[in-house]
Amino acid sequence: MHAPAASRGREAPGALYAVLFASTSIVVGVLWDISWHQAIGRDSFWTPAHLAIYLGGVVAGLTCGWVALHTTFAGTREARAAGVRFWGFRAPFGAWVCIWGALAMLTMLARHQGRALAAAAEPGATHLPSLLEGQSR
Repeated sequence: MHAPAASRGREAPGALYAVLFASTSIVVGVLWDISWHQAIGRDSFWTPAHLAIYLGGVVAGLTCGWVALHTTFAGTREARAAGVRFWGFRAPFGAWVCIWGALAMLTMLARHQGRALAAAAEPGATHLPSLLEGQSR
C-alpha cells in the first residue's frame, strides 16, 4: 500500500538536498585533491580539497543518521516497513550506506592523524610541514 501522493516525499526533500550537497562536496574535493597531487605533490591533512571531502562525509553521515532516527521513532508505518532494520533502527538502505561511509571516513581520519602524531614523535621530526604530514626529514 502506498502513501497518498500528497504525503509522499514530504520528509525526504531536506535530507535529499543535504545528501546531494554532500555528494557534490565529496566529488569536487576528490577531483580537486587529484589535481593538487598532480600539480603540487604530497599535501597535508588540512588542505581545502580534503576539507571538502570531510565536509561531505560528515553532512551525509549526520543527515542520514537523522533519517534513521526519524524513520525509527517518528516515521510512518509504511516508512518503517520499507526501511532496512539494523540494531533496532530502521532507515532506507541508502541512508545506511551513507552512515557506514561516514563512519569509515572518520575511522580513517583518526588512523591518519594517529600515524602523523606517531611520526612527529620520532627523533629528528622537527620540520613543521613534516610534522603536519606525518613525515620526518
